[in-house]
Order: sequence, then structure tokens, then C-alpha cells
Amino acid sequence: MKGKYLIVTALLVATVWFGLVGLGSAATTTWGPTGLINVPTADVNVPGRLDLAMHHLKSRTSLVASYGVLDTLEAGIGVHNLGGDSELSINVKGVLIEETADLPALALGLSGVEDTTYYMVASKSLPGLGIRGHLGIGSGRVDGLFIGAEKVLNPVTVTTSGQGMRIPVTTLMAEWDGSDLNIGADFAFSYGLKVRVMINDMDSLGVGLQLSAQL
Repeated sequence: MKGKYLIVTALLVATVWFGLVGLGSAATTTWGPTGLINVPTADVNVPGRLDLAMHHLKSRTSLVASYGVLDTLEAGIGVHNLGGDSELSINVKGVLIEETADLPALALGLSGVEDTTYYMVASKSLPGLGIRGHLGIGSGRVDGLFIGAEKVLNPVTVTTSGQGMRIPVTTLMAEWDGSDLNIGADFAFSYGLKVRVMINDMDSLGVGLQLSAQL
């Protein structure tokens, strides 16, 4: 286990070392759909964009892909628990109501093949607080009521004086996924690269790497 954490640390250090320009973009959950750590949101991937991500959490490694089909529809596939009894999932999420100044966005999602997950989630930005909140209900990977919040610390890349070091767009996340309390942070760099650090159930460290490309 220590060896895995050393590898993860080396990857994070190497990524920050390059000082790439930050770009903001949505990210995949550990099991596929666009969202926070485990909690899906009412957001979908940008049309024509492909996200490829690897997540390692609680000794389980997952590879997931998400593609923006339409403005209101995304689809994806995932392989979970690599190196063990691998599980396959296919994910589809559609936005029923788009967010307005007064109303939250509302989306329905499905993930299935070996295990089936259904969920409905609403998402709303709170401009006065600079926070985007998410509330939903589901079964399977998000069993029962779930809730989450995210805050972008720097909406644009910050360039420090002197050496000109570039600080990535940083997003903080906290969620209750129906069974565990999780926190994390996303660091969005240029070239469609995003690095995630997360803590599951407040006791298990995990990491994620995501690459995005507009096709």
C-alpha cells in the first residue's frame, strides 16, 4: 500500500512541476458519470468531448470514459476493480431541465450491466456564496439521499510574480453519497489534464487522473 502511495505522490509532484496553464472542465465520478467524487451532478459532458479517467480509491482502480453526445446527454463506459473481479458499467445521463437564475438543473441517470444504479439529481449555483450545490436520490452506487457541494477557488489560472509559476484552476468538493462522507480537490491543468485528490469516508486516500479531448 505504501508503494502505491509513493507512486501516486510522484505523479502529483511531476504534474505540478511542469506548471501547466489551468483549464476548468467537468470531471467524472469514480464510477463514470460527470459529477463530484461519487455523487453525480445534473451536469453533462460538453458535446463532442471525450473524458478518459483513472481513479484509485480503497485499493480499487477504475478506468472510465465519458462522451458528450448532445447539450443535454452524455454516455460512457467503465471498468472497475482492475486486477481483481473486474466489473463493467455503461452510463447514460440526460438533463430534463436546464438551470436558470431561479430554478436548478434536473437530470436522470442510469448505470448498468452487472449492477444497476438509478438516480435523479438537481444542481444549482449559489452566486452569493460562490458554491454549486447538488441534491439527489438514487439506488445502487448512490443509495438513498445524496448531497454535495463544490467551490472553485480560482476560476482562471493564477500566474505568480517572479518565476511565473502557474497555479491550476482548483475546485474543492464535499459530499455525502448515501453511505460515506467524502472530500476532495480537483486541479485542472492545460492540455485537458485534471488531477484529483480525494478522501473517502474521511479515512481512505484516493487519486484520479483525467484527460479530455474535443473530438
